[in-house]
Order: sequence, then C-alpha cells, then structure tokens
Amino acid sequence: MRVSADIRLLRGAQRAAVYDISRGLCWPASDGEVAALEALACGKYPVAETATLSAMRMKGWLMPGSPRAHDLSIDKLGRAAPKLLEHAWLELTNSCNLKCNHCYASSGPDVDRTVEMTAREWLKIVDGLLDFGVNKLTFIGGEPTIRLDLVDDIASHVHRRDKGVELRMFSNLSIQRLRTQTIAIVARHHIEFGTALYGMDAATHDQMTQRKGSWVATLEAIRECVDGDVDVFVGMYLNMLQLDGVTQQEEWLRSLGVKRYQILAPSKVGRGTTIEWKKTPKKNRIPGILAFSAHQWEVGRTGHNCFHDHIAVMPDGTVSPCIMTRDVSYGNILKSGLSGILRSNSYDTMAALSKDNIPGCRDCEFRYACFDCRPDAMKGTNDLLRKPQCGYDPSLPIGDVIEDIT
Repeated sequence: MRVSADIRLLRGAQRAAVYDISRGLCWPASDGEVAALEALACGKYPVAETATLSAMRMKGWLMPGSPRAHDLSIDKLGRAAPKLLEHAWLELTNSCNLKCNHCYASSGPDVDRTVEMTAREWLKIVDGLLDFGVNKLTFIGGEPTIRLDLVDDIASHVHRRDKGVELRMFSNLSIQRLRTQTIAIVARHHIEFGTALYGMDAATHDQMTQRKGSWVATLEAIRECVDGDVDVFVGMYLNMLQLDGVTQQEEWLRSLGVKRYQILAPSKVGRGTTIEWKKTPKKNRIPGILAFSAHQWEVGRTGHNCFHDHIAVMPDGTVSPCIMTRDVSYGNILKSGLSGILRSNSYDTMAALSKDNIPGCRDCEFRYACFDCRPDAMKGTNDLLRKPQCGYDPSLPIGDVIEDIT
C-alpha cells in the first residue's frame, strides 16, 4: 500500500489530523495511523496492525501499490490580493419594521435614513463589483424590502450584465403590504431567499422582534412561498441555553413544507451582546470528521476564510469586513472605489487573520478545516484574536476541563 495522492498530515500541539484535499475531509488521526502514514510516505512498509491499515484504506488514505515517497506536508503560500470577490453584502438600509433583541445591526423603525445612498450610487458600486469580479451579492438590512424597488433595480442590472452572479436576500417577511410583490421579485430574478423565526409560537417570536403580529405575518409569508413553489430558507434563532434539543422545532419546520432550514443561537453582536445565547463546552473533546470547501482550503491557509474576499457595503457606502463586524471600516467605497478599499491597511489586517494568527488555533491540527467566524468567536468583545469556544483545546488532554474564557 501507499499513501493516496491528496492526503496530507498536520500535527498539532499533542495530536494530528489527516486531510484529503480532493474530497474536502479532515479526520483526527491516532498515533498508530500517523506512524503508518509517515513510514509509507518514506517508502517503507509500516509496522502496523492489518486492521489499522484496512481502516485507513477504507477512509481513502491509502491506495494499492508499493510504498513510495510522498510529501505529507501542507504547502504554505504567501497571501495575495483576491482576484475576485467571493461575496459582497449590500446593506440597503438600516431601517427595519422590527426591533429584534438580538439584532447585529441595532436596526429599527426610528434609525436615521438621511445617509442612505441613492439608487444611482448603489448601481455605481454594483458596477464596480461586477467589473472586479464577484460571485455572490446578498441584499440585507435592516429590512431590505423597505427598499424593494432598489432590490428590483439592482437585480435587473446585475442579470443584464452577468447572469452567473448569484443573488440572495434575507427578509423578515413581516411587512404584509409588500409580501406579494416581494415574492414575485424573488421568483422573477431567481433570488435565493431566506427569512427568520424565533419560536414556534407567536408569544416567543413576537417577544424577540418587539412587534405583535410579526410571527403570524412571517408564517403566512412562508406558507405563501411554499404554496407558490418559491424555495425559502428559514433560519430559526433560539436561545440554546433554554433547550435540550431541537427535534421538535425541526419537525415543525418540515411540517410547514420548509425544505432548507438551520436552527442556531444568535451571535453575540449588536443588541445581542447583553444575552448569553448558547452553552459553552466545559470538557475538551476531539472533533469528528470535518468537511471543508475548496475555497476554504485555498484561502484559509494564507488568510481569513471570509475577510480575504468578502466585504459588506453599508447604507452610506462604508465598507466593513462583514455585516457583524461593523466597528471595522475599510473606508467609503464611493470615495475610494473598490481598489482603494482593497489597498487599505485595515483590509490587509483583517484579510490576513488566518488561524495561524489566532492563539489557541495556530497549534490546532484541525485549523485548516475549521471555518472561522470572527464575530462569533469575539463574542461581543473587541478581541480580534479571540479563540472560538469550539470545545477543543489542542494543548489539553481529551476530557480535561476547558478554561472559561468568557
């Protein structure tokens, strides 16, 4: 047997992980598996049990043939500026008909809208993004349907120029007078569509949104999407400290006809910083098999998996790394253009935040397969280098108590 062509090995502080870069899979590796891989990679037959070698072959780490030299190391390349943008958030407005307790943007009905850009200014920005190259544009807010005409204009403009650009929109779907028009625009422009729920009953949901009747309105809109064969993604945001499981919520969402959904805790950003939303792992546990995308593999070894080629454009033209990292500015895109944004010192700092820079992550054998959400890891602090509370500390024995870093 010999090592399969796309297998790589990464050692951490105490343990190791095996990466299959062609399939985008990462496994924890035992000492015996590591020793066998290293022997085979040196062209030697390993001293290993047959069962161990069989299991490694079943996982795709080994292939038939005589042992031969194989480089198990993971290449590290210098970080380069992105050749195109993977994703740009377009925050059309910070205004919202709701005032949710957890809102990352602190949106609401009474925000100052005088700084919002005109349709002409937005189209100029979108042209710059298309000229540079962008894979995905997401309409967000606030509540983006408050500027539904702008959504329609931008979507039409994008598709006239490049039908390959993916369009998405996230809406609370609770503005009843706009519902039919919103769903029609989403269907016409093939916009990937998402909404949010905060419980399975009106009292729980409306308490979060601070608006009576919002649960009924959103639920009616979801049903209209399902009945009209408009695929709608539903994010159900719940306080996980109050739940032992989410089976009941999953069954309820499926009963509505929802095909795509995710149940998760809100991030501790914006108005959500005052509340603890999810349980913190107390004992060190080894991760299972991790899956990673080709984009994550290419970008994550040299920079941050989002900040490298994702940006968020705010209603006044200010550009931030992400909609939840609003305190960091790359400048104003109307004044400096996209090229100026990507040459800014603040962009360079954020884009370079690979897991190799994060204390507690840089010694982790899983770091190139682990997706890093910096706002979630920061948990309402200003610490850009804060380790995520993922439940694994590569420096500790398995089962040890993890230090509480809250």
